Amino acid sequence: MLVAGLIALGPALTLAGAKLLTDRERGQAALLEAQLAPRTARHAEAERTRDRLASVIARPTLTATLDALAGALPKEASLARAERNAEGVLQLDVRAPDPDALRSALRRAPGFAGLREIGQRRGDAAMIVSWRGEAE
Repeated sequence: MLVAGLIALGPALTLAGAKLLTDRERGQAALLEAQLAPRTARHAEAERTRDRLASVIARPTLTATLDALAGALPKEASLARAERNAEGVLQLDVRAPDPDALRSALRRAPGFAGLREIGQRRGDAAMIVSWRGEAE
């Protein structure tokens, strides 16, 4: 009878021991995750910073963009304002007596296909057309 009881008790003790070991290992894993959380957060922030820097380094400078724009604009057009924000989005205000000629000139320029017209207003003796977007 005693042997039968010990045989029946074996699987129950094995399950209890396995549960005890599992709980201890889960506790240690949670402790390690808590200790590594700040390091993981710093690593993720460093990756985001690297990605932002890579996009800044890969894009042409504003000077190079303006040089290309000078070659693409019609002779009677002039640049009223140029700005590039932190995300790399370019915003231009171009003064031209004929906005349609300006639009067609920028459409033909390969580096400015990502620009979209966002507005048009009357300036001194010319129209000022605003553009926004990515320039290559």
